[in-house]
Amino acid sequence: MLNVKSSTEVERIVHSAFGHLRTGVESVDLLASLGRILASDIVADQYVPTFDRSTVDGYAVRASDTFGASFAIPAILPCMDGTPIGGQPEPLISGQCQYVPTGGEIPQGADAMVMIEDVEDFGDGMRYVMSPTAPGRYISFMGDDVSPGKIVMQAGRKIRPQDIGTLAALGIQNVDVHVKPVVSILSTGDELVEIHASPENAQIRDVNTYTLSAGVTSSGAESVRYGIIKDDYSLIKASMINALRDSDMLLISGGSSVGTLDLARQVIDELVTQYEDSRVLLHGIAIKPGKPTLIASIQGKPVFGLPGHPMAAFFMFKLFVGPLIARMMGNKERHLTQNAILTINIPSNTGREELVPVRLAEGAGRLQAEPISGKSGLISILSEAGGYIRIPRDQEGLLSNTEVTVYLL
Repeated sequence: MLNVKSSTEVERIVHSAFGHLRTGVESVDLLASLGRILASDIVADQYVPTFDRSTVDGYAVRASDTFGASFAIPAILPCMDGTPIGGQPEPLISGQCQYVPTGGEIPQGADAMVMIEDVEDFGDGMRYVMSPTAPGRYISFMGDDVSPGKIVMQAGRKIRPQDIGTLAALGIQNVDVHVKPVVSILSTGDELVEIHASPENAQIRDVNTYTLSAGVTSSGAESVRYGIIKDDYSLIKASMINALRDSDMLLISGGSSVGTLDLARQVIDELVTQYEDSRVLLHGIAIKPGKPTLIASIQGKPVFGLPGHPMAAFFMFKLFVGPLIARMMGNKERHLTQNAILTINIPSNTGREELVPVRLAEGAGRLQAEPISGKSGLISILSEAGGYIRIPRDQEGLLSNTEVTVYLL
């Protein structure tokens, strides 16, 4: 019998056992930092922009010289020679204007820009300003974006493409990020065959190795695939020992139930007695799908015995493995959720928390969540899902037209 724990209890147990684990820090090239977790705050040591620049294509002026200008009575200003973008413009004399392209430096003495669309050039050396402007209009002043001492990015965030641009603007060539944890993946079972093989009789392709590996990669860690391990005690034990030696975390797919052929639990029990700082934390979670999940600590490293059913393995990864990987790297981002209206009734009387995949679609002016029916072993259901909802173990289902929280995939 499994002594099942609630998901809340599991989260508390996992945090207590592994919440202190953190990966190291390494410095990587700016472009290589994309998708990595920032290890320390980025504090600006300079101004961005480094000069007052125009945000439009037009003419630099003193705003007071344009007050009252209109199409009928334009402000007529002599035009000074413009400066190529990147060059240093001559100071602006009162009563004159100077052409400045988008991104060009505002000449000293000017305090505003007039868009080129609001200016006429009749070829007489004058510019006819048809619309007034105001001080500061269409100008990005030095330090408007970033000034020295400002925290531009905080530690614990995942670096995005737009963040790369900000770091480049600050002249940062190398970034301190958390080292990626290494996660080993074993799939056990005599019924498993490689994905290039044609299954015969009761054989099935090894889906979980690839699903879990993709989950590890998307979480920002590195996966090491040990492939299919047949139901042989010695093979499973040797593979687990090697995997634990070479990685920071171990995921075992299959063999975590209580049947006579479920050898993963037996091997884990033996390893727990062999190594210090090792124990089985729990075996059994009150969740559907995912009940036979096992979590252990071997030499202080997290070991997850995940169900063989692909959907169950996937959900246990999303709920417990992925968040632990994130914490190990100091990732402060949280699971994205979205409120939606449930389209149909969902009965639930299993005595376990139930995870239900849903499609998301706009309807009647609101985001709607449509449950996807199917059996727990059908991995294709997850490809259709935009998220999932959680039904508490003490609740007998959910009613249609009620608002639910969807955990986005």
